[in-house]
Amino acid sequence: MRSGEKEGAIQQIKKAIEIDSDEANFYHSYGKILMNFGDYEDALEQFEKAKELHFTPIETFIEMGKCLIKLKRYEDAIENLKIYIGKHDLQFISLQFVL
Repeated sequence: MRSGEKEGAIQQIKKAIEIDSDEANFYHSYGKILMNFGDYEDALEQFEKAKELHFTPIETFIEMGKCLIKLKRYEDAIENLKIYIGKHDLQFISLQFVL
C-alpha cells in the first residue's frame, strides 16, 4: 500500500467505526492497516480496543503478538500468543461437541 492508499483505508475504517463503535472487527481491521505500514504502537492501541469489546476476533491476539515482537516486547508477545492458543483450543473443543 502506498501513502494515499493508507489514508483512504484509514478514512474508510474510521467511517465504519463511527457507524458502529462496538464492532471489534473494525478495530482489528484498523490495527491491521496500521501494521501494514509499520505503525506498531498505534496498531496495538487499536487491537487493545478490539479486545475490550465482545466477540473479539481471536486473530487479534496473533496480530498483537506480531506487533509486540516488532517492538521487541517479547514477554508481552508470548502472553498474547498464549491467549490465542487458549482461545483457539476452546473453539476447537466447542466444535467437537457440536459435531
